[in-house]
Amino acid sequence: MTPAGATLHSLALHDSARLMPPSEPSLRHALARLGLRVGALVRVVQRTPGGGRVVSCGDVRIAIDGPTARLVGVTLIGDYGSPPRGDAP
Repeated sequence: MTPAGATLHSLALHDSARLMPPSEPSLRHALARLGLRVGALVRVVQRTPGGGRVVSCGDVRIAIDGPTARLVGVTLIGDYGSPPRGDAP
């Protein structure tokens, strides 16, 4: 988990977030092969019963299994690119 505790798994449907650097290089490479790079903006478009998430990143949708979603740290943001409400200047 990340210091703040936010992971892909902790995101609700339609939440947007920016991907944090994974602590494990192998996970970073696996995500990169899927097109998910550190700093990428993602939005949860579906939650699966096993804890997985389907995220959109640009024009692509990518399915992430539950155990992997628990390892991918994120920084929660507002409406797909804007800061969360209440935090904007």
